[in-house]
Amino acid sequence: MAGQGFDPDFIFSWPTGRMGVMEGESAIQAVHGPAIEEAKRRGQPLDADVAHSVDEMRADYEHQLDARYAGARGFIDAIVFPEDTRDVLAMALHVALQNPGPHLGAFVLPAAVENA
Repeated sequence: MAGQGFDPDFIFSWPTGRMGVMEGESAIQAVHGPAIEEAKRRGQPLDADVAHSVDEMRADYEHQLDARYAGARGFIDAIVFPEDTRDVLAMALHVALQNPGPHLGAFVLPAAVENA
């Protein structure tokens, strides 16, 4: 639920996790929605070029949303099996308590605001 932009201590995923700003079908609607709706309105099949682009986009999203894809690129710290979740979270919380101060990043409050 927190991406790297929020500078969390850890990012874990279950093997079934999906990492992305949006699902593939949402992206397809954002990019090709007008063409899809126009084809439906006319009762005609989707243009071959658009259909090919939709298929490629769907395949790319299915591949890139996979937790293994994120793990292989360092977007997450670990893929955790559901049965190990309690132990991993306990370890992560223990480690996070040892963090001496705020993280660097856009979401750190200035010291003046924290002491107010």
